[in-house]
Amino acid sequence: MSDYYKTKNVIFYDNNCALCNFSISFIIKNDPDHKFYFSPIQGNIAKKVLDIKYINNINSLVLLSNFEVYTKARALKYIIYSLYKLKFYKFIIFIPNPILNIIYNMIAKIRYKIFGKSKSCLYLDQSLNKRFLI
Repeated sequence: MSDYYKTKNVIFYDNNCALCNFSISFIIKNDPDHKFYFSPIQGNIAKKVLDIKYINNINSLVLLSNFEVYTKARALKYIIYSLYKLKFYKFIIFIPNPILNIIYNMIAKIRYKIFGKSKSCLYLDQSLNKRFLI
């Protein structure tokens, strides 16, 4: 059962984070081909398919694609590169991963203070239900 999820493009995100939920909504709007599925990093699917080091680090976006795990800059670049509607953001691909990870870590540390915590669950929206693995 867990191999099924490992062969998909699954983005694991902090379901309590308003910035994370906004980012997932943005990806959904720009992914008309449904290349990506989504699952809270605090959920059961994450516990089944991810190593505990990823589950315990909710400050990182985690992408599982074809049995490979991508985090932070690598995950962000993979998503941007995969979505043709994000042409404007392609410049991010040319930023070196160490620099992008520093920026990512800075934002991750202050995201609750600036954007707050999420008050709603995206996967409860019936129109998006098939995109979420719960």
